[in-house]
Amino acid sequence: NKPRESAWRQWAVGTAYAAKGDAKKASAALSKMDEIFDQYQEQVRGAVPSELRVAKLELAAHIVAARGNLEQSLKRLEKVAERQRGLTYSEPPFYPRPVADLIA
Repeated sequence: NKPRESAWRQWAVGTAYAAKGDAKKASAALSKMDEIFDQYQEQVRGAVPSELRVAKLELAAHIVAARGNLEQSLKRLEKVAERQRGLTYSEPPFYPRPVADLIA
């Protein structure tokens, strides 16, 4: 019942499916993230955190790769990495891993 944690779970599930090449199941996780974002705004009465929005963009880029378009996926991941670098720094970090590592 915690939308923040649920969104992160869908990000993790979606990236795992995308890594296996299952774009359909990864897309389903992305759709669930959208639903969770709506719940977040209702329950928390605030905007969805930036790190979750970046996670959604990252997952979308992984889905593009799972569909076989690696060049477009890398371009998207570069943009996602730039947005991630713009997030507020904290310890522990709000974002689970550097997106730039995925394209290095």
